[in-house]
Amino acid sequence: MSAPRPVATARRLQGPADWHAWRARVEALEPACPANPWAGWESWELSARVLGHGGCWALEAAESRGGPLLAAAVLRQETVTRGGLRLRTLRAFDQASFMRVPTFLAPRGTEEVAALALAPAFVQACRDARADLVTLYRQDDATARPLTRALTAHGVHVREGLWTRAAQIVLPDDLAGHLARSRASLVRSRERTLRKLQHAGLPPPRALHLVASELDEAAWQATCARLGALAATTWQRAWEAASERVDLDLTRAFERASLELWRRQGRLELHVLTLPDETGRERDAALAVTVGGEGRTWVVRAGYDPAFRAHGPGRLLLHEVIEHGHARGERLFELGGEVLGWKTQWADRYEDVGRLEWAGRTWKGRLWNLTQRLRSAAPPTSR
Repeated sequence: MSAPRPVATARRLQGPADWHAWRARVEALEPACPANPWAGWESWELSARVLGHGGCWALEAAESRGGPLLAAAVLRQETVTRGGLRLRTLRAFDQASFMRVPTFLAPRGTEEVAALALAPAFVQACRDARADLVTLYRQDDATARPLTRALTAHGVHVREGLWTRAAQIVLPDDLAGHLARSRASLVRSRERTLRKLQHAGLPPPRALHLVASELDEAAWQATCARLGALAATTWQRAWEAASERVDLDLTRAFERASLELWRRQGRLELHVLTLPDETGRERDAALAVTVGGEGRTWVVRAGYDPAFRAHGPGRLLLHEVIEHGHARGERLFELGGEVLGWKTQWADRYEDVGRLEWAGRTWKGRLWNLTQRLRSAAPPTSR
């Protein structure tokens, strides 16, 4: 007798009540899934709360109707303008993350089977929402590739792309030996800074490490203000303020809500490096915000005050973060985001971060799909 086929469903979550009714089913699935700060019911609901609870779709694959989940995903409906067309779009919750977002939640090692089971729910959501386009950005390759194959088997033409490549630090047990062999220039830079401060009669750098869940409310608010003041000096904040691609209000709202969530989960740690200024007064020079889980650390925010650039405060603090994490058994550090110069100095490995798109069966969707195919087939223009 053959095993029963999984049941795939997609339904609209109309508001907070629907979200909370879905919670128990998703959280029963989560313990078997790889940890990720941007996946799971609490993370998804946080995004829905910031963006608005309405217009979201819950996608499920279950062993039987109403039975335990094999996989789950969530999409949100919005309208975008692409190529002069206003398109009704289903989008993944990628707005809050500069890292890799799992395309769906599934127990580790079951990604291929889960994608096959869940693909009909993606097709159904696209059809029921009358979506012209589905866009999944910043997607973790381990789930994005299986879903592409599963959707292709259902006749969906998926356009795959590379969003970026995530830098990772992968450490052996012998940290000192690894740094001496593979990161000798960074070790020497650190030693030069320490000697320079010593010769000038200035105090050495001091690293402050805080576990956010251990702070009372007053200390937490004071720490947030301190980090905010330091973050305001960084080049990242200046770039965000000048960029037309960044919605500052939305970005700050995601940051505040995410920090509160990770603090409540007991996963948030804050790191500050202090250095003496030209008068010898100790000042905050660099910051790092990290989230831990299953022997892995996500460096979700890092920056430094350019006034201390000559001392390499970012490198000094990352040394401290790595040494602190390594001492308690962490061996993988996710740097995420774009592959910038400072990350290439540290990275031991890179992993693809994908982008998936496919058109719905509306007239706008078909037109968008046609323009994309024509654009791909067009020969490159000569200069």
